[in-house]
Amino acid sequence: MQLIRNRLRTATCALLAVAGTAAAEGDWKADGAILGYSEAGRTSVFEPIASLKRNLPNGQFLTGKIVLDVMTGASPNGAMPTDHAQTFTGASGRSRRSGQNESEHRRAPTVVQAGDMPILPFHDQRASLDLDYGRPLFRTLKADVSGHASIESDYVSRGTSLTFNWDTPNRLTTFTLAGGANFDLVEPIGGGKPIALNLNTDSTRHGSADKTVLDGMFGVSRVLSRRWLVGVNYGYGRDRGYLTEPYKVVSILDPNGSTTAYRYENRPDLRSRQSAFFTSAYQLRQDVIHISYRYYWDTWGVKSHTADVKYRYELPHSHYLEPNLRYYSQSAASFFTYGLMDGAPLPHYATSDYRYGQMASTTIGLKYGIPVSGGDFNIRAEYMRQTGKSHPSQAVGVQKDFNLFPAVNVMILQIGYSRNF
Repeated sequence: MQLIRNRLRTATCALLAVAGTAAAEGDWKADGAILGYSEAGRTSVFEPIASLKRNLPNGQFLTGKIVLDVMTGASPNGAMPTDHAQTFTGASGRSRRSGQNESEHRRAPTVVQAGDMPILPFHDQRASLDLDYGRPLFRTLKADVSGHASIESDYVSRGTSLTFNWDTPNRLTTFTLAGGANFDLVEPIGGGKPIALNLNTDSTRHGSADKTVLDGMFGVSRVLSRRWLVGVNYGYGRDRGYLTEPYKVVSILDPNGSTTAYRYENRPDLRSRQSAFFTSAYQLRQDVIHISYRYYWDTWGVKSHTADVKYRYELPHSHYLEPNLRYYSQSAASFFTYGLMDGAPLPHYATSDYRYGQMASTTIGLKYGIPVSGGDFNIRAEYMRQTGKSHPSQAVGVQKDFNLFPAVNVMILQIGYSRNF
């Protein structure tokens, strides 16, 4: 499913990092983690991650990473709360690639009570593999090339990226240039993608669809003093192809704001994205404070701000605590709507996906690290609360009586272990 999925599979570079112990040439490094993500009453994700890095002669390295996702629960389908019960049917979490008869795997109808946000159950799994190879080209220039592939019931992704890091002769400034491309295949469950903005009772499907994602980034990091590092970067991305969510619908409203039917959503097939990012790390006597800010904007009208603060507090015997606080806010996409009026001319594009509405989220977390058996064990817990316009001015008639953006409470727990050998 496309609700909890990171689509950015391009080259990335950490412009700032706390200096750690460099692995000796020829060493291996193993990392493992288990991530649990749970939205109260909605989606749950269980994600084991394993990576292995081999440091090769002459500054080269090779890294492999495997990620498995199991996603279950329920997610909003785009329809709005209304003054009567709503019934939805749809395909289960099986793909037509399985060779099974689709009619055998239709889930039972979901009945949503009057005034409730329509949330439909789903189940999906994803497996991904990443390979990364890096080497020095010259004394101050390093190159890193990576490849990515992932598969799930309705989505296949393949991508590659290339990153160059160039240090000035005094090693105080690093310039980073990165680019990546993803080539994805969307195979919606139920026989293919529906006709955009058609009534959801129309069973016409048009098979699979392609999507291409291109990303680039230019960054500069600078050592300002023995204790202070700063970095800035600019990112540009371009998505082309099938960018619509095939399972989302938009409510059709009568003059009183009551839902009478549903149409499949439609999004533009082109999206350009830009971002500016600033980050800083400052070491006190022992502790380190990290701050970062990111501004994002795109051609769909979405603009967002992200501010993040982390403080690593060093404890005796190499233990540490790292609390963090993050705030995020975004504007709505230009074609976001709480419903379409029955009988009115259809727009070119429309979505009621809450992820493209105006919203904000606050995250607080704490990470604890401890050396164990020659490696580093850590556990991280975070709580996030996401809110939006619960009673927007655009609401029509009876919609004004209902919460059109219920708050989402999320718990995240990750356990990890890393060791050189």
